[in-house]
Amino acid sequence: GRESEKGGGTGGDVAREVFRELERLQPLMSVMEWLYADYRATKKSATLLEGRLKSASRPSIERTLIEARIGARLSIYRVDAATPGATLEVEDIFDGTRVTIHERALSGCGVEGLHLPMRIMKLGEWTVTGLAGPPLTPFQIGPALELLESLGIELSSDGLRRSAHLLGRLWKLVL
Repeated sequence: GRESEKGGGTGGDVAREVFRELERLQPLMSVMEWLYADYRATKKSATLLEGRLKSASRPSIERTLIEARIGARLSIYRVDAATPGATLEVEDIFDGTRVTIHERALSGCGVEGLHLPMRIMKLGEWTVTGLAGPPLTPFQIGPALELLESLGIELSSDGLRRSAHLLGRLWKLVL
């Protein structure tokens, strides 16, 4: 069409580009984390994890895993180093806390230098994570923090935890 002749893309081109970017960013991981750990149908209702924990019939190992996930530290971490198939070395951008995460999949995805909104939980000797938002480049982190602040989120790990349901707004910024 005429748009293509002018250097612009067609609607189909734009859609394909968005789908390629979504495939690269893997939003399903952070959406599922939000759904289980943060979503409340009403202000007083339990999250799915909290609801599962209330069930008396849960095996102790499942209860331990759910409790660890509910109590996980939520923050934005800069990835300093990755050992593909093994670990990520990250630093909390708010307080400088450094953590080695045991992460087979994410460690092989070229995430060094990116800022990742994540939940980090300790399971025995292992430190594992759940993505809580989109990967942010060094150029996106400033606008992302400004957006979170404009939403009334205190820029700290505790502040993010209290307002975790708003982290999804970062996807609009990224896309």
